[in-house]
Amino acid sequence: MQFSPNSQRRMKGLALVGVLAASTAFAQTAAKPAAPTPATQAAAAPAKGTSDRFTGTAAGLPNVAGETITVDLIRWSTDDERGKIVGAKDDKDRLAALQSAPNIGYIWRSGSGFGSFIRLATKFKAADGEHIVLVTDTDLSAWKGAAAATPTFTVLEMAPAAGVLVGKLSVGGKVAVDAANKTLKLDGFAAAPVAVRAVKHQKGGA
Repeated sequence: MQFSPNSQRRMKGLALVGVLAASTAFAQTAAKPAAPTPATQAAAAPAKGTSDRFTGTAAGLPNVAGETITVDLIRWSTDDERGKIVGAKDDKDRLAALQSAPNIGYIWRSGSGFGSFIRLATKFKAADGEHIVLVTDTDLSAWKGAAAATPTFTVLEMAPAAGVLVGKLSVGGKVAVDAANKTLKLDGFAAAPVAVRAVKHQKGGA
């Protein structure tokens, strides 16, 4: 098949436009940033809407050893929310109260794309400094070993130790009710093993 000079020039022009369009599309695609993973989210600054971020390294938890544990808080629990959870008659009712409480944050580990809701977030003063209590209605016992026979909630309590914030979990331990401070806490925090070491605290965006 033959083409006239005008037709050839028009075809060359159309081909050039097509090449430029394809190049632009490729550049736009290549420049598009990858979706953030939990690991990159933990390294980045807290997003707008996050009041506080806590990040540390899992310790003494064989199934998540060395992973980054991150908690992003949207806000702290209100006095009324704390009262409903702390006032439950037993752990079964307390789990139900936690499940019906609003989601006020998230906890996740860097080795998984899934996290758990934070249902209770409180602070209280103690002889060794300020304690931070974060409770999820998810049973995190699988982080340490086999999942518990009866699923329950998990308490993460953090406090300073030798100038560094460390976290300890209720997994394999007991939870106590602190009515005076309207919170849950670990029974025997001082003797409990460290589960999250070198915890860093960042204030979130406005």
